[in-house]
Amino acid sequence: MVQRVYLRVGCYKPYIINGKESRGLKILNPLIAHRHLKSGMITFATLMRGHYRNQRQAFSNPSKWPQIDIEITTPQRDIIEVKSWYKYKGEDNPYNHIRYNWESVDENIIYCKTHNLIHDHPSCPFIWNWDGVWWNGCPDGECIQGKTRIENSIRFNGIEYRVKDVGYDVETGNQVYGKDPAEGEFFFQLLD
Repeated sequence: MVQRVYLRVGCYKPYIINGKESRGLKILNPLIAHRHLKSGMITFATLMRGHYRNQRQAFSNPSKWPQIDIEITTPQRDIIEVKSWYKYKGEDNPYNHIRYNWESVDENIIYCKTHNLIHDHPSCPFIWNWDGVWWNGCPDGECIQGKTRIENSIRFNGIEYRVKDVGYDVETGNQVYGKDPAEGEFFFQLLD
């Protein structure tokens, strides 16, 4: 039996999913809504969850954009794990693997404590803000790990995942990893 689903697209007011009123996230894109209606729950974590790849961007200019996979899982309700790897190195050799322990501050703000799973140490806390179209995330304050100052920003909408991630040597100010921010964002699209 197919159940009718009614969404008030583009508003923060309650919307109806499978006959029940919900006060979750604002949904702007029917494709995003369709992706998450199977479970009857739309949350920050379910919107983020999935396997993303920047294949189109990498194929457009392979010398500038390496092909990268990002897998986002939700092992527990308040835990998100994000694992990133270069396509040519494979999933078993990630360059980044972070656990976000998240909590909702309000319907538009999510706060995360983070833990680097590769190096097994706490990382910089992250804050996410909903702007009506994207969840936008960045470190909550200055982020220094060892001798590296990290500047990154992430935004996602359930279909696209975009990232700027750069590390600078604290002493010299020289860039030690990532793309020059002037070159733009890594642009990932949902695979599954």
